[in-house]
Amino acid sequence: MQHTTDICFSLYHQNSLYLSQHSSMRITIYSPFTIPFMPTVKVNISAFASAMGFCQQRIINELHLGMRQAVSQKMQAGKALHMRMQNEDELIPRKEATKEQLMDPLVDLDFARERIQVSIQRENVNSFIYTGLTDKVVRIGGDVYIFDDKTVSDTGKIYEKPFPDRLLQLCAYCEGFLSNYSSMIKFSRLFFKIVYRDQNGKIIHEYKKEYTREFRDFLLKNFEVFESIFNRSKEPEGQVNPNKCRSCGFLECGKRISGYFYK
Repeated sequence: MQHTTDICFSLYHQNSLYLSQHSSMRITIYSPFTIPFMPTVKVNISAFASAMGFCQQRIINELHLGMRQAVSQKMQAGKALHMRMQNEDELIPRKEATKEQLMDPLVDLDFARERIQVSIQRENVNSFIYTGLTDKVVRIGGDVYIFDDKTVSDTGKIYEKPFPDRLLQLCAYCEGFLSNYSSMIKFSRLFFKIVYRDQNGKIIHEYKKEYTREFRDFLLKNFEVFESIFNRSKEPEGQVNPNKCRSCGFLECGKRISGYFYK
């Protein structure tokens, strides 16, 4: 099994920046062998993260019942911001790196926004394929950083520690990057960074962590629970916070609860 993706990036050296006309290269990524006749379940990484970090009932709603979320104003604003940042990023001239430069951690790389796709394949009764598109990836000083931009609400409230769904999404991106690219891009350590921005794109807070064994164990545990719920060997946890139901886009969910929850 394989897929091909376009990758564009800027090539940096220690004391100067070399720029040329926008260019790209195509890399074929070979995924692990898929067992014939095993049913395949394709899951978007953001959907997986939302289900496990926000409400497990989403697994049933989306993957079994075929429900679709209503598009909120916040989702529209986030999509518009991502598109604007991607358009600005595409104006940066980039030079195609050689295989030798990709394997040289002393060469800093700036990959074009939303061009690095990752996938993770697991087998648990069914064959699960988790896929996602990273916002931004760079290699600086031999370390790789995976960025994810989040638009905050009008209140601008930032929590010291990100919600579990955001951590799961970045952990899955890191795990997928290790699986798909570590043989062609050399690096020492892998970090993820959540960048909180206001409606105008201004950075108001950042959360950075190295992807460690602890985060990987956290991710794998949630994969197992997600797959067990999908396979109907485990029931999803019931929602106890009506605030989440009120903000949820699955308006036809039969498990919605009403009221208010105060801490």
